[in-house]
Amino acid sequence: MLNCNGVLIHSLSEAPENVLTVLHTSFSITEKIRFFNGRVLFWENHYFRIIATLRRHRFEIPMTFSLTYLEQEIQNLVAGQKTPFLNGIIRFQCVATQSVSFLISIETNSEFENQPRKKFEVDIYKEGFIYSDSRSNMSCTNENFFFMAKRYAFENGLADCVLLNEQKSIVEGLLGTLYFIKNNEIRTSPLDSGCQDLVFRNVFNEWVNQQKEYRLIEVQLNPFELQQTEEVFLLSLEKGVIPITHYRKTEYSNHKSIIIFKRFVESFF
Repeated sequence: MLNCNGVLIHSLSEAPENVLTVLHTSFSITEKIRFFNGRVLFWENHYFRIIATLRRHRFEIPMTFSLTYLEQEIQNLVAGQKTPFLNGIIRFQCVATQSVSFLISIETNSEFENQPRKKFEVDIYKEGFIYSDSRSNMSCTNENFFFMAKRYAFENGLADCVLLNEQKSIVEGLLGTLYFIKNNEIRTSPLDSGCQDLVFRNVFNEWVNQQKEYRLIEVQLNPFELQQTEEVFLLSLEKGVIPITHYRKTEYSNHKSIIIFKRFVESFF
């Protein structure tokens, strides 16, 4: 079931013709939101990111697009499901009809994965670069680039790729924000590297800054640091923490990253 402009529909074919036309032929903006244990996480942060992205793309934002109204439309969709929906991803998409139309859908999946995988190997993607400017902070900017990099990872038997910017600094992974752990420091790329300004990234960074055990450092990361750190992990809205186990001949442990993410999730309640 979907929510199209406040009306619950069973399939996309039931959406108004003008929405379908624009959806298939024009540009759209998508925000993914985590629904966890029966509630929307960090909705206010996601709402302001949606509105900011619409403004930057010169969308005409309806006066009805209030924080409360859009949250209620998400809840209406959740309540309208045939089976109880407790954990998964809310996909909020905006298209530029005469005014802005929205389409909300649900992607059901399990809770965050907290157990390390047997092997998660990555390598650097060198067939292109992300530009280190504020446009790259928006998820929609580099969609085609991400698609090509994902195909490269699949064809080369990699679980993910490490993306670089035009200055050859590390930006992020395909599946999420990249973090390095060494001693009591957690290092990640700053926004001016070109990484996505994701809500989950921002909330996690704020949480780490409140902890005494680790110090968060946002700094330009050199690819050589991949061979000089204790642990590397990806932070993903869909999967939670994804510890990287191998990069070329370097092998990492995952003990710290698992514990850090477990404590992070506990802070939600």
